[in-house]
Amino acid sequence: ASVQGNFTLPLPPVPGGSYRIRLQLLSSQGREGSFRDAAIEIPGDPNAPFAFIEPGTIDIPSSREPQWFRSGPKTPPDTEIGLRYTLTNRQSVPVSGTPQLLVYEFAITRPVVATERGSPLTLAPGETRTGVFPVRTATKPEAYEGHLRLVDAQGGVLSTDAQYRWVVRGASAHPVYLWIDGGK
Repeated sequence: ASVQGNFTLPLPPVPGGSYRIRLQLLSSQGREGSFRDAAIEIPGDPNAPFAFIEPGTIDIPSSREPQWFRSGPKTPPDTEIGLRYTLTNRQSVPVSGTPQLLVYEFAITRPVVATERGSPLTLAPGETRTGVFPVRTATKPEAYEGHLRLVDAQGGVLSTDAQYRWVVRGASAHPVYLWIDGGK
């Protein structure tokens, strides 16, 4: 099946320049569908303050090894975990903001269930900094997705997003696929 139509997409808060944009289908259950890429030109100042944040590992006290950021490691409820990140200012001007974590239940298609803020920071031009963002896991057993970004005082986004996934232990289920074969 094919669906055609027009839509308006607000420009992401990035410095002006040439980019590739990816549009992807995502179900309300978080199931990823097909996607398309396209080249776009975003107007604006190419030297506007903006940082790049890369996800690192997830530190869980009950695990001997750090966990991969999208692997969905199991954590005890109501436990502090650490989300490691690398923040880089590739611009020619300083970037000042506050790390902010948006936590979604299961996937970004669901509502934000928690918002955490870290301490304000400033990155000099060309500076790279690593850090650990502490977050207390929920008490409800569930898969969670966290998006860490740098924001200004008004909540405007000043960086890319670093995405993490973890699971709070306990009984929880979300059927995404169901295959009934009649016992064959």
